[in-house]
Amino acid sequence: MQQHERNGYRLEFAKVTGNLFPEKQTFTYMKKIIFTLIFFCVNVSKIFSINYFEFQSTGTTNTLKSITFINQNTGVCVGNFSTILHTSNGGTNWVNIDISNSAAHYTSVAFANATTGFITSDSGHLIKTTNGGLNWTISNFSPNPLRYIYFFNSSLGFVGGANTLYKTTNGGENWINVTPPGFSEIIVKIVLYDNDFGFFLTREYLNPGSVFKTTNGGTNWQKLENFYSGYTGEKALFDCVPLNRDTVYIALGYYQTGIMRTTNGGTNWQHIYNQFNVYTYPGSFYELVVLDRNNIIAMNGPTDGAPCYLVKSTNGGFNFTHPSAIRLAGYMYDGFFFRNTYAAYFCGESGIIIKLNSFITNVSSQTENIINKDKFTISPNPGGDFISILPDENSDYSESGGEIIIYDLSGKQVHNAKINNFQNVINISHLPKSVYFIKVKYNNINSVNEYYIKKFVKIF
Repeated sequence: MQQHERNGYRLEFAKVTGNLFPEKQTFTYMKKIIFTLIFFCVNVSKIFSINYFEFQSTGTTNTLKSITFINQNTGVCVGNFSTILHTSNGGTNWVNIDISNSAAHYTSVAFANATTGFITSDSGHLIKTTNGGLNWTISNFSPNPLRYIYFFNSSLGFVGGANTLYKTTNGGENWINVTPPGFSEIIVKIVLYDNDFGFFLTREYLNPGSVFKTTNGGTNWQKLENFYSGYTGEKALFDCVPLNRDTVYIALGYYQTGIMRTTNGGTNWQHIYNQFNVYTYPGSFYELVVLDRNNIIAMNGPTDGAPCYLVKSTNGGFNFTHPSAIRLAGYMYDGFFFRNTYAAYFCGESGIIIKLNSFITNVSSQTENIINKDKFTISPNPGGDFISILPDENSDYSESGGEIIIYDLSGKQVHNAKINNFQNVINISHLPKSVYFIKVKYNNINSVNEYYIKKFVKIF
């Protein structure tokens, strides 16, 4: 539960893997809250880690509805009561941008290129910047209350709202009405996989949402009448992620979170997930990040002040685990994901912006088979400047030795040493207190790409 304490926050964290923290413990920080959590995904070339939740200072308590970044440093976040926040240093500082003659709630923000961006508002006006978000002006284009704007590239974009959908092919200079005939719903999400193939979602509180599909770049849209076939749960739609032209994921539900998936381009849909519900982990998947066919990350928005979960799946969304929980006083509404660095930002009620510095760590560029993690012991763990690497009794260790490599949470190699005898004392006094991955290879293992790996926590 969020509590104000001299400009700080009080958060409760759920139990995490290992003994890094107790079952339930409250931490109070004055300006910045950082929480570290590690989990392993075996037999893949990437080790998944949820690191460093960072609550960024925004200077506002207004609800924030949408966030986007132009590059690693420059981002814009918008919300209620004409709130526009701009950062030029990755969110370390957010500056409020004031627009005169504007008294609307802003609902989404998107950029066509590094300089030109747009904000939608419930007043119907489209707000525009031509200098990367430093200054904004109200445009003359105002069809009706606008809910969502999306750019596929610097030319092709869409903006929609209540009963309306417009398309641009010149970066927002002109807009063409492409509203489907008879359309009378509210558009909340638009996404394309390529220049032709894409979807938009509609949602209205307690009413079933609809899914529309295009195969000609948004000129025409077809409603998928059989989307809910065989599904009896809640039908509020939140996010849509095409992995390719065949496989698409859609998140839905209010108090019962679900995921629908198609593997034939939207012809048929399968309800693959409905584990969270009002009695266990309430809320909706406001943001999906589909990395590949197996690995999915999602932000589970809270309901009625319940915990907000960042969850992961390693089997294509059929099952999720919830290695982290942040107890907030309200909802999370939007997120932005850097695919090249695996960093993410989320925004929501009470002026909250959360930065997740990285949730995937590349421990090696090679495809490695991470085998039997109990083949060695780190002593002590947690520990300090000197640790011992002890082969377990039943390990394949031989006196021919091997090597040990230590990685930090970003995946950077920070230490390398040879294993020369049975008991190896490693001096890591040069490493700061943190969480590390220790990877060990013994020379008598046949395959050069087989390693043992464990987590180590340096606390002094």
